[in-house]
Amino acid sequence: MVDFQHMTNGRKMTKIESVLLTVKFVFLGMMMAMTEQVEANEIGVVSQLANILEETQTFSPGAILHVNSPDFQFRQAVGVANKKQDLPMQSNFTLRVGSITKIYIAALSVMAEKEKRINVGDKAYQYVPEWALEHLPKNINPTIEQLLNHTSGIPDYYSVGFYLFDWNQEEPITPRLVLESISGKSASLSGKFEYSNTNYHVLALVLENVYRRSLASLLSEKIFEPMGLDDTYYGESSPTGDVIHGYGAYTMGWGASLMPWKDTYAWKENTGPDGGLLATASDVDVWLRALYSQDGQFSDIGVAMMKKPISDSERVKQGFGTEILFSRAGTKVVGHTGALDGYLTAAFYIPSKDTSFVFHVNKTDHSGFSSTLSSVIKILLADHNS
Repeated sequence: MVDFQHMTNGRKMTKIESVLLTVKFVFLGMMMAMTEQVEANEIGVVSQLANILEETQTFSPGAILHVNSPDFQFRQAVGVANKKQDLPMQSNFTLRVGSITKIYIAALSVMAEKEKRINVGDKAYQYVPEWALEHLPKNINPTIEQLLNHTSGIPDYYSVGFYLFDWNQEEPITPRLVLESISGKSASLSGKFEYSNTNYHVLALVLENVYRRSLASLLSEKIFEPMGLDDTYYGESSPTGDVIHGYGAYTMGWGASLMPWKDTYAWKENTGPDGGLLATASDVDVWLRALYSQDGQFSDIGVAMMKKPISDSERVKQGFGTEILFSRAGTKVVGHTGALDGYLTAAFYIPSKDTSFVFHVNKTDHSGFSSTLSSVIKILLADHNS
């Protein structure tokens, strides 16, 4: 029972004081109820995410989901990272993130423009070495911007022929290998969006030329070190925590694998400027927020990367190394996905919710991955305080 006289130092309260105190207690009661409701809602969200993560066991040996929200934190792993050794998956393992690498390369390109080393409107071929010009399509000369947003017309090197004839899966993918594989292929500079991994190999040649430095050293100096990303790697073989084995190889156009349980851990597909970055989910999260959040350390770079998006489909646009998705209600989600044989990853930031997430599975199953990713986004976009 509340002692009202004690709250007024023993004297009798006036009517006004009594009314004000009553209002105060009503307000406090409302706040306590609201707090309890928010806590209950947070528990509900966490429970939903945990259930969705558990459901990935129907199609993937293991999975990781890392969510960073102002209202809650979710960092969980399920299943195994290595079927043969029965190694439990852990949320702090290093991920092979595939094309999420493009976010970092695009950011480097914008930094180079801010340092006046390039202009994204420059013709790209003027910055690449002679050997590269011998293999690039000669009937086009795209700008750096067109490389960044996939409107260059340069053909994608990923093909059945590349797998069968050009690439030894246990050798790294390099710009020279990539350009030799597309040598002589036709190209058309239509200005339309056509995703091509080759673009980012050409970008790497541009950056290394204007800085006279390796791409690995540029990433370290300009992104990893300033951000304290101690668990992010490029150009390193088997760095700390790289113990997750991927399963499923030779992905076909419909998303299935010819060898669904092929262990691809020894494959070097996780190399090169289009997909060679490795990082923990926590480090990727730090980078997403630095780039895409309003007060992020590199927010000016992130804004520039999304300044002139190209239409991809009805609710998808493409910035520089950034996929810009829109929900049916118009809510924006920014980031990128990454696909390597045996590994699928998504890394996105939701500006209106100040929420970021990283989702990873070690199995080539695009249907299961896409379904789970959609469910995660749907939960994170929902209004949990109503």
